[in-house]
Amino acid sequence: SGRPSESTASYWEVVGWPGESCWQVGLAVEDSPALGAPRVGPLPDVVPEGTLLNMVLRKMHRPRSCSYQLLLEHQRPSCIQGLRWTPLTNSEESLDFSESLEQASTERVLRAGRQLHRQLLATCPNLIRDRKYHLRLYRQCCSGRELVDGILALGLGVHSRSQVVGICQVLLDEGALCHVKHDWAFQDRDAQFYRFPGPEPEPEPVGAHEMEEELAEAVALLSQRGPDALLTVALRKPPGQRTDEELDLIFEELLHIKAVAHLSNSVKRELAAVLLFEPHSKAGTVCKSSRAQEARHRA
Repeated sequence: SGRPSESTASYWEVVGWPGESCWQVGLAVEDSPALGAPRVGPLPDVVPEGTLLNMVLRKMHRPRSCSYQLLLEHQRPSCIQGLRWTPLTNSEESLDFSESLEQASTERVLRAGRQLHRQLLATCPNLIRDRKYHLRLYRQCCSGRELVDGILALGLGVHSRSQVVGICQVLLDEGALCHVKHDWAFQDRDAQFYRFPGPEPEPEPVGAHEMEEELAEAVALLSQRGPDALLTVALRKPPGQRTDEELDLIFEELLHIKAVAHLSNSVKRELAAVLLFEPHSKAGTVCKSSRAQEARHRA
């Protein structure tokens, strides 16, 4: 059905269970005459069983990094019209909007990295340890291959090694994972060692079911960002160092770029071998070489 009118609709913000800090419920928009002034505050200690709110809290997948609004059909609702959500940030500084989003994104990845680290320590206690390679000792680390194996063994909807490599690359890009020699490209190899920075994460005071949901949510976030991270790595490499898989990845991306849609696939494959990644502070920047007149795709 369509969106309810302002006069009959009620908008409730729903962001968590009772007792969860910074999760609140209350009317999110204009007052309803029948409901009186909007109430904003923490959830009650007990949400009655069988109520619509209780059902939503139990059934809806709610990432903790988002704020939610339920669009209810009537003042005394029997069904839900829709759901909208927006990212939350912990920053209280007056930052530029794009910088705030970038900071929020980084914080989400760092939190996801801590959750993944905690789970790996619990399920693979021997994964992270001192390693000796070529007469040199590397403290508290794991190999790239073992890390990929460990994440696959968690069984969180990740089914291929390439998908896990993308997850690890996201962690590496955001500083949630570090190479012992500070290399910037993650490698699924025995002779490449990585460690999680900072102290061992302490167990969080949450239930097993809630922890499982948070971990699945963290892996889903990293999996979503993985392909872009792998594409960026491929574009940063010198043309002569790109693997066939990376060339195919760049070619697949070129198929979705309107600026080169008129080119044949053979030309696009040649472009895939020479395109380079170059960041710009302003989105939509287009550059063209005045000498060779070659258009470059800029991220």
